[in-house]
Amino acid sequence: MLEKLGEPRSVMLVDDNRVALILSRKIIEKARVFKEITSFQSPSKALRHLCEAEQGKHLFPDLILLDIQMPELDGFEFLTEFKKFPPQYQSFCSIFVLTSSYDDTDLGKIREMGNVNQLLEKPLTLETFISLINELYPAYDYPMRNYRSVR
Repeated sequence: MLEKLGEPRSVMLVDDNRVALILSRKIIEKARVFKEITSFQSPSKALRHLCEAEQGKHLFPDLILLDIQMPELDGFEFLTEFKKFPPQYQSFCSIFVLTSSYDDTDLGKIREMGNVNQLLEKPLTLETFISLINELYPAYDYPMRNYRSVR
């Protein structure tokens, strides 16, 4: 797992499903980790936002949570476009794919892409998100660091 230094600043959500986007955003807001949360139903708009961030108009995200199955531009096409950013941006940003189905073909493509840190099952849960943050930022102290769900 990629370990980051410092504190989390910005996260980007990309999912064409409005309900999934809202639920993921609520989970991230509840965790109170990131200063900036951007969310896009359109992968093209998300890519434009990244271009603007590269120009200094926004924070470039530390973390992107990306859906794979989208009609306009799928997650694989998004990842291909992301590879066009300078290496310092690619290495700065961790990408996690959110999926509701583990398709072997998709898994193979994700491995080939090489710029995805991990596959996460939808829907995103607070426990999964906290675990992800704890792995990425082991030295970062935040209110929910020791959160454990009660089952």
